[in-house]
Amino acid sequence: MKGKRRLILLALVCAFLAGATLVAVNLPYHFVQQGMQATLSDTDKVQRVDVSNPVGAFSLVQLSRGKWQVQCEEKNLEYPADRERVEAFLQVLRVAREASQGLSSRPAQPTRTGEERQATVTVNGSMAFSVQISPTQVLVDTGQGASLLPQWRGEAFLRDMNWFRDLHLLRFDVDSVKHVAVSPLAGDFWEAEARDGGYVFLAPEKLENRAVLEDRLELFLHRLTLLQGKVEEALGTPLSTVPDLRVELETFRGHRLGLDIFLQEDQDPVVKSSQQEERLGLDRSAFYQLDLNAFSLVDRRLVPFAPGKITTVSISHGKRRLHVERAAKGWKDKNGFLNRPGIDMLLWKLTSLQYEYGPVELPGTAVSAVRVVLQNTQDATQFELEFFRDPKLPKGQCWVHPSPGEASFPVDEKLMNELESFLPAEDGGSEAL
Repeated sequence: MKGKRRLILLALVCAFLAGATLVAVNLPYHFVQQGMQATLSDTDKVQRVDVSNPVGAFSLVQLSRGKWQVQCEEKNLEYPADRERVEAFLQVLRVAREASQGLSSRPAQPTRTGEERQATVTVNGSMAFSVQISPTQVLVDTGQGASLLPQWRGEAFLRDMNWFRDLHLLRFDVDSVKHVAVSPLAGDFWEAEARDGGYVFLAPEKLENRAVLEDRLELFLHRLTLLQGKVEEALGTPLSTVPDLRVELETFRGHRLGLDIFLQEDQDPVVKSSQQEERLGLDRSAFYQLDLNAFSLVDRRLVPFAPGKITTVSISHGKRRLHVERAAKGWKDKNGFLNRPGIDMLLWKLTSLQYEYGPVELPGTAVSAVRVVLQNTQDATQFELEFFRDPKLPKGQCWVHPSPGEASFPVDEKLMNELESFLPAEDGGSEAL
């Protein structure tokens, strides 16, 4: 009896195994496909991607989570890879895999024209893609199914290893920068350091401890983070061993980064980065975006104040005067008339006024045109500017003299003309002081 039970149990086990085998034989696509798809969906599980196409063979290797390297064993080359580009390529493979899922038959082979190009891709040494790119479409065969993709998808399978290289010249977080030093093509060497939530100049000496325009410096640093080199077969020889532009950065953690850029007579500049092992090419336009002198980063506003805190405005020339005070609903003169539109806009223009160059001593040819005094009665602060016409200045410019002080600066004359327009037409009047 026990023998019969054993035979029955053995038969049931065999039947179960046979059924499982039949399922595995009849549905290999789903099991294999789901496993492969899961791998492609989780980039952390992709350890290696081998690519072979008409332009060469290379491998994309994930060294650690999110850190990729592009390798060419034939040439013994290894470079950091651009993570975003690698993941975009994996997305193309994922699309091809998903497009072939559930197909009951293979797509029709494209009509051969002799212009087809072949590529093969292998993921983790086992997941294979055989790709045929024609002028009209792309056929991707996974071994478990095939799919047709639009022709524009074919470009992803025909790229060379350099396309996957991380060619960013400097990778850093803008907020992590403590110290910046630049030797521009023209102008003085300058350096700035982070202090109290902003940056101040350390050099040149004439700008020492002056505030740096934060938005412009941040734009400069952001441009550095986006800057990419170019792989060129013939870089040429720089005109000099001394760089035409040097940028040096230091982070709060003490990491030092740098760029040396060399101009060439008939070619794009050559750049050497502390984060790239070899010299690369650089667009000339990018060079000029980085070629900043200190003057362009100086806060050149003559009267940096908060317009909302100004309580009185006085404009005068000779006996012609206007004096207004801030009221609950605008501005009023001494008679209480709320009829002075444009004062708020005038304040914004005054605090945005920047000099062209200087400071210089006011020349004898300058003639006083209009004077403006701004006061904050709450804390007794006062800003005073006097504008001068001068026939010796270029057309459209005038002098402005901030008080106190002896220095004067050339500025655009539009604001001077606008200030004059606020003055009464005749001496005295309801708006006289």
